[in-house]
Amino acid sequence: MRHVLLIPPDTRPPTLDLPVQLAKMTGATVATPPAEALPHFFTPGDTAQLRSWLLEEAATADALIVCLETLCLGGMIPARRVPDSLETALERLNVLRDIKEARPDLRIYAFGVVVRVAHDNDPHEEKPYYGDWGRELRAYSTAFDRQARYGAAELPALEAAHAALPADILADWLGTRERSRALHLAAAGPTQ
Repeated sequence: MRHVLLIPPDTRPPTLDLPVQLAKMTGATVATPPAEALPHFFTPGDTAQLRSWLLEEAATADALIVCLETLCLGGMIPARRVPDSLETALERLNVLRDIKEARPDLRIYAFGVVVRVAHDNDPHEEKPYYGDWGRELRAYSTAFDRQARYGAAELPALEAAHAALPADILADWLGTRERSRALHLAAAGPTQ
């Protein structure tokens, strides 16, 4: 029988309960962190407790399935909202390297969540400024993508979208997404 450790993106049934039930159907056992260590919607999980739990439980595990946002930034939604630096997130990621060094045979399946761009001015899952600037941030995202795909002809639209946003709002919003991208690349390891 396989023993799997699961750190999910959040505590919704599709990301926590259903994977546990599915694993049981295959004969595996699944351990999850204590409830107080996991994120609860806006409230980040306890990354220090998640680290301790992983270090303790990994000795008897056959595999780890780990959401990078939960392990390193407190959860899928908190990852969009917490101010933690990339350096802090990468330091938290090191627990997987430590475990792999101690258990080279252990299979580690780490995954990340690509941060979406909401359709309206709803700051429900974003930072509060999204309530005022959501449409403009979405317009910027669309213009950026079009310019990247179609080149110079789309540059005026990108410049207009950029000019419609306060510099600090755009910098923070892009910084959150860049932190996520950098974390995912670091978890993938060096490329040859």
